[in-house]
Amino acid sequence: MEKAYAAWRAFQEKVLARAAALLLVGCTLLALTEVGRRYVIGRSFEWQQDAVTFFMLSGVYLYFCVAQRQRSHLAVTVVPEILAVAGPRARRVGEIYKMVALVFSMLFLGAVVWWGIPE
Repeated sequence: MEKAYAAWRAFQEKVLARAAALLLVGCTLLALTEVGRRYVIGRSFEWQQDAVTFFMLSGVYLYFCVAQRQRSHLAVTVVPEILAVAGPRARRVGEIYKMVALVFSMLFLGAVVWWGIPE
């Protein structure tokens, strides 16, 4: 049984995590292409928004099993991580960036609760 679990963990790390990363990068590039086509050319594909939504959800759900096994959570922390290694000033900017994101999240969730109570 332990051998099967080790094989499953290796499959998660080597296949599922990489497939999820590829899907998330792909949907980001597809979304940027959609924005460029819509605002620069004035035309867009009808299917592109649905594809971005589908790829995003698929990538999150694929990586969810890896995150659960590692007892971690999904977080988008690219900007603070890049700033953390760029130097002391950039690290400070990264901390401010995280603080602003937390305050915005708190205000947004507070608004959801405030207007959700009457419902």
